Amino acid sequence: MVAPTSEYYYYLLFYLISAASTSLFTQKFKVKSFSGFADATKSYFISFFLMLGLLAFLANFFQIGDISRTTLILSLLFALIIELIWLRLRLRKEIKASKSLKIILSTQSFFIEIILFIAALFYLIFNRFHGLDFFLNNAYLIFGFFGTWFAAVSITHHFQPIELSRGFWKSSWGHIKSYVIWLALTGFMIFIVRLDETVRVNFFQSVFLYSGLSFSFLIYFYIKRTPADTDEVNLKFLKATTYQEFDNFTMPEESGKILLENNGFSSPQFDEKLKNVYLKKDIGLYYFIANNIELNSIDIMKSMVIRSSDLYNVEVFPDESLDFFLNLHQMNDMRRLNLYFIEVNKKLVNNGVFIGRFEPIRFRYKRIVESYPFYLGHFFYFFDFIWKRAFPKLPFLKNIYFELTKGKNRAFSLAEGLGRLYYCGFEVTNFAAMNNYLWFIAKKVKEPSKDKNPSYGPLFKMRRLGKNGKMIFVYKMRTMHPYAEYLQKLVFEKFNLQEGGKFSNDFRITSWGRFLRKLWLDEFPMFINFFRGELKLVGVRPLSQHYLSLYSAELREKRLRHKPGLIPPFYKDMPKTLEEIMASEMRYLIAYEKNPFLTDINYLFSALFNIFIKRARSA
Repeated sequence: MVAPTSEYYYYLLFYLISAASTSLFTQKFKVKSFSGFADATKSYFISFFLMLGLLAFLANFFQIGDISRTTLILSLLFALIIELIWLRLRLRKEIKASKSLKIILSTQSFFIEIILFIAALFYLIFNRFHGLDFFLNNAYLIFGFFGTWFAAVSITHHFQPIELSRGFWKSSWGHIKSYVIWLALTGFMIFIVRLDETVRVNFFQSVFLYSGLSFSFLIYFYIKRTPADTDEVNLKFLKATTYQEFDNFTMPEESGKILLENNGFSSPQFDEKLKNVYLKKDIGLYYFIANNIELNSIDIMKSMVIRSSDLYNVEVFPDESLDFFLNLHQMNDMRRLNLYFIEVNKKLVNNGVFIGRFEPIRFRYKRIVESYPFYLGHFFYFFDFIWKRAFPKLPFLKNIYFELTKGKNRAFSLAEGLGRLYYCGFEVTNFAAMNNYLWFIAKKVKEPSKDKNPSYGPLFKMRRLGKNGKMIFVYKMRTMHPYAEYLQKLVFEKFNLQEGGKFSNDFRITSWGRFLRKLWLDEFPMFINFFRGELKLVGVRPLSQHYLSLYSAELREKRLRHKPGLIPPFYKDMPKTLEEIMASEMRYLIAYEKNPFLTDINYLFSALFNIFIKRARSA
């Protein structure tokens, strides 16, 4: 019998160190409840695989290699079998009474991981071995590479679907363990077959490549499936959202200050406290409020002034208990802005006043650009635009944005900020710019809107009357900010109409929307209606039921006898008032009924001349 050499004593020491370390790490001897013998052995196999890798690392580090690999493998397997037999005897009674564990596998995850493994394998073959020659001559290495990977992903249930309720790190822990186990098994395989150092590096590079790609996909799918904790816009790129129209309003009479109806209540207490305490350092804001609200009509016991973004400070009040609510904190820090506005709406009495501030994107641009030298300011604003405006609007990316920022310092337009107020049941009575913020005064006029998705993507559709009064949906490109559809009443009251019946200086239109209108690109989706046979090339514009009711009975009757058109007679005659528009359409319809073809040809070329030569534009 040959006496063992010193290398064997070193291996025994390394084995004991590796076994003890991995046993403590995996807690395999800890008393637990198991659903079956296979479940109970999982921690033993994980400990064994990690021990192989640690043992190989220690042997390579101390350069101990003069030992029989067969003897080493057999001894390690023998130790594992002894442990499994002992475990089986210890858990014999418990396993009989237990139920089998049902494992749910994700087909999507399985195929993605297979593709990523193949990518890592191709990297190994073609980067290091320059083709299939090495594979054909050393196929056992490739099969060993696959076997170690499959053992690692199988023992950790790598193909199970992501459970959002467990949180990211608990959901990803199995994947992380599989990467470590595969790295350990690969290291042991390389040690056993005694590959040179260059080849070892390439094997490890392939393992790291796979692990990095796999973990990146895990992060992607986790974020994608996690619902964003925000009320930000949900863009629908390929679906047209129905445009909400609010036509039934008239030019308001001068209303003066807001007067709360408190059974004749009148007291200067709240006025004095607001001026001398709350707004002592911001007297300009006080006068803005005092000029728009009859402060003596507000009961000091039914008013609240705070400076906080915490929704709790609103939720604690009973419903319909406040006459006046002023929040001095900027609304850009509200993660769920609509929810905040809705809570304020609940706490206010009817016609109760809500005052707040936010920084519109135009003010934000001015603040950033003026804070730095010209080029540096625009450089910083470019990245601010990408991060603060683009990311929150895009699927998947908005989940990342709100997870990292918690919704603080959001960027939104004047139209979106005011539009959200209208959506949540308020009516804006006045607003003013002070200290680079837009301060608004709003009163509660109704319950919040029930529309679940108030904003719309690049394409939207409007209800219009077609031939014979049939209701059709007319498609257009969106050129306005989110929530702009709720501001029709405000714009009608605050801004003058320009020639042709449109609003002048309409802040609801985006900068790229003006570009689309200038080139008529916003009208392009109406060709959907043209090819459906709902519109013809030349004809009166399709109108909503409300706007058609403003026309004379004779013109209404003539309009409904014919298909609407893409290019209206408006662009031939260029009328300026509603009466002139109606006269223009009547002339067209009379001429069309006499000679349809020649009339459309005449109006088509006249309209094109005005559009391309006289620069008539879509409005």
